[in-house]
Amino acid sequence: MESFRAGREFRGAAIEASARWVGEDLWVILAGGTRPHIGSLVLASSRPSLNDPARASATSSVLNRPGHLDERPGRALAERLAAALGCHVALACGIHYDRLDAPAIARVEELCAELGEELLGRLRGGGPG
Repeated sequence: MESFRAGREFRGAAIEASARWVGEDLWVILAGGTRPHIGSLVLASSRPSLNDPARASATSSVLNRPGHLDERPGRALAERLAAALGCHVALACGIHYDRLDAPAIARVEELCAELGEELLGRLRGGGPG
């Protein structure tokens, strides 16, 4: 099985996204910072948009470790990939940096979105295994 990867650096530590097709489903890991871990698990499924059934959207369920903010970038990426690729996405997310303020957290979330777009481009070229 082919694995797809994308990475960025923030405050001297890598944030990486990797994905692998599992049949028609997608397994994704979004991790990094100074102490990568598993903070949230997201399962996202594509569906028609509630506002416009002609457009794709996604819905998700999350298991989140108490006190972790990993849900926000993880859910956003899982739903983006599920909607864009029309598949089910299982995503594990764990990014940690000590003492981040709100602007730094927002920057980490922006970097995760950038990683998602890069990963999406690579996945569209690779297709389901």
